[in-house]
Amino acid sequence: MWAKNMAKITDRQARNIKPESKAIRTGITGFTLIPTNRAGVGRWRLRYVSPTTGKRRDFTMGTYPDVGVATALRLASEARELIAQDIDPIDNRQASKEVPTFEQAAVRRWKEIKPRFKSEITVQNWISSMRRHVFPVIGNRKVDTLRPRDFAKVLQPLYDQYKDTNRKVHQHCDEVMRWAWAHEYIQANPLDAVEPLLVKRSVTTVHHPAMPWGDVWRFVQEHLSTKPITGAKACLLFLILTATRSGEARGARWAEIDFENRLWTIPAQRMKQDREHRIPLSDAAVALLKEQREYGLHPELVFPSARAKTELSDMGLLNILRKAKAKSDTQGRTATVHGFPRALGTGQQTMATPQT
Repeated sequence: MWAKNMAKITDRQARNIKPESKAIRTGITGFTLIPTNRAGVGRWRLRYVSPTTGKRRDFTMGTYPDVGVATALRLASEARELIAQDIDPIDNRQASKEVPTFEQAAVRRWKEIKPRFKSEITVQNWISSMRRHVFPVIGNRKVDTLRPRDFAKVLQPLYDQYKDTNRKVHQHCDEVMRWAWAHEYIQANPLDAVEPLLVKRSVTTVHHPAMPWGDVWRFVQEHLSTKPITGAKACLLFLILTATRSGEARGARWAEIDFENRLWTIPAQRMKQDREHRIPLSDAAVALLKEQREYGLHPELVFPSARAKTELSDMGLLNILRKAKAKSDTQGRTATVHGFPRALGTGQQTMATPQT
């Protein structure tokens, strides 16, 4: 509809363009192929009057032959259609570019919510789980193009074998898409409709490999009793003596320890279920804590890292088990830090008391 009785540009005309050539008309009003300083290479340009400002503008659409004739004509026709609808095509393209990809949106949201996390480990776990499970699948897709089936592709592999990971990744994706909705990049959250697309299968729950409880006392004597007991070694021993999770032990604060009543009170904000948890301390646990206090390694953290500035990492505790080749109840697997609470239970808290 934009031609004025002019034949459309042909591939042959485009191929023969030279630096000294005149601009080649394409058959679409204002759309020409401009010569460059190289033979056979031209620049596509649409010159038009902006329907929003009334000013003349040049809309470039790449170069020939990178952008072929057929593609260039299609792009120019679409731009002219926008102009007919009182939409400036350059402004429209810029607005389209502003819509972030899922990875860009996720990183922006992650930076915004970092202050609310309980520990640096949680901060890193949030983004690392996205990099591992989500970005390789949909990270380069703009958020306004994502549909429920796209998130189903991400979540289905985790749905059966890694339910906890599936739950967390689902929550993170939902967080990102709600952010995108709030910023008006999308009109609805596809995570609201993803559940019916996930196929439920009956599976057996797989626990973390745990050291048999009868072997724990020997492990403690052989690997955790040599003085000085500090850092990751002290933290792992404390975890065993209290049958707690890794994050709870690594994040222990002196303010949480009541020596008089032999009680460790973990505040709700550090617990997985967001409920305060109180743990009675055995003689061995109290002795270990007093020893750490005498060392004076950190004013707040009970078990600081070697640099005495931050919390220990979960990997620091796990490395002790790996170096010791600690046996577990799972054939071919080394015992894990997460396995101790399951192996010991709250009734076995003092069984690992080291003989010193």
